[in-house]
Amino acid sequence: MSRRARKSRSRYAGWLVAFALLLAGAWQFWPRSGGVTPVWVLGAEPGRGFTVVLTGLPRGVEHTLHLGLPGGGTQAIAAENDKQAAPGTARFALPWRLAGQTVQASLAGGDRPVLNTTLHLPSADLARQTLYLGSCLSEPDGGAASGMLAALRADAQGKPAPAMLWLGDNLYFRSGEWYSEQGMIEAYAAARRNPALAGLLQSMPNYAIWDDHDFGPNDADRSFPQRTAAQRVFRSHWANPPPATHDGGLYTSIRRGEVELFLTDGRSYRDPRGAPGRAMLGTAQIAWLQAGLQRSTAPVKLIAGGSQWLSDHPSEEGWQQAPRERRAFLDWLVSQQIPGVLFLSGDRHHTVLLEREHLGRSLYELTCSALSSAPDPVGARGYEGVRRLEQTAQNNFCRLDIASDGTITVTALNARGKVLFSRALVLR
Repeated sequence: MSRRARKSRSRYAGWLVAFALLLAGAWQFWPRSGGVTPVWVLGAEPGRGFTVVLTGLPRGVEHTLHLGLPGGGTQAIAAENDKQAAPGTARFALPWRLAGQTVQASLAGGDRPVLNTTLHLPSADLARQTLYLGSCLSEPDGGAASGMLAALRADAQGKPAPAMLWLGDNLYFRSGEWYSEQGMIEAYAAARRNPALAGLLQSMPNYAIWDDHDFGPNDADRSFPQRTAAQRVFRSHWANPPPATHDGGLYTSIRRGEVELFLTDGRSYRDPRGAPGRAMLGTAQIAWLQAGLQRSTAPVKLIAGGSQWLSDHPSEEGWQQAPRERRAFLDWLVSQQIPGVLFLSGDRHHTVLLEREHLGRSLYELTCSALSSAPDPVGARGYEGVRRLEQTAQNNFCRLDIASDGTITVTALNARGKVLFSRALVLR
């Protein structure tokens, strides 16, 4: 066979291999297509101020936010000087005195307008409040995700002080994306092209924790090589308060009226499976959480994590995989008589409100999952040692209606806004 014929056949075989790889799923290593649209993310620390995060911005440009105030006049706010921010993102701090007002916001990059929008900043009145929960948002640009997020926003209309808490797997990195910071940024850009998601992020304060799929590969732990990049990308794409640590971890807390949110980081410190004395949160984060709970005067204390806290499934991810750490913390929680605690989690692709007795005290957890990922049956495995008070295996979001006395009504709803279950919960 001639050299030219061999070369031609080799080229033809190469195309066949490439096509076969494409069919086999190699597309996951290619960047997602589509343009990048700037997206606003609203956050709030009541009594301190608002945070506005913008993503999908032109790079290498200094951005300024110009606010048209209701009483006339304007205010220019420079982006925070964060050398650790991911490229194409900017963070702005707005004063709390703007609470309850509607402002016209114009973002400028250099001397050039980039984006204009109207920001409805929430009221300072938190006597009653509504906290929405959701996790496991796969295919965020698809119809199932859009319908669920639209239903959530519709339900929030007229509710007192609505806010959204994302409980992890808020997007799913594809295999090629978690290998680099740029891949992770592109995944966020692709997810937030969905108008329903972009609208929700701007319409109310949003807080977030992560789980494995928006951290790295499935069941990833602190040994993940791109951990530092993932931490940076996450911090730059959400409007959480600053972390309570300087080691790269994400854990932090927010006081909202009668509620204090403890947003834990269940990935940065998680030991690999099989590690002796395996930890999920780690010594420093446990100490921070204990100190925060002891100090808190909030009647309701919500401890949010990506993995389940109180179930006992032998193979699923959860705190049962770090039994010494869990036992020591729950012993401490009961011995210190910390009142008003509700654990929150995602991950499991079903929603269950459960009660576990520990040293004579009832502890409660709400697992809320999944927004759009394929549902899994609840089943009995892993729940033998707890009482399942309510449950659903339908795609759903959850709503916590929190009264001024700290009473909570827990409701799960589907994409049509239909109530799947609702139960009042008095935390002791």
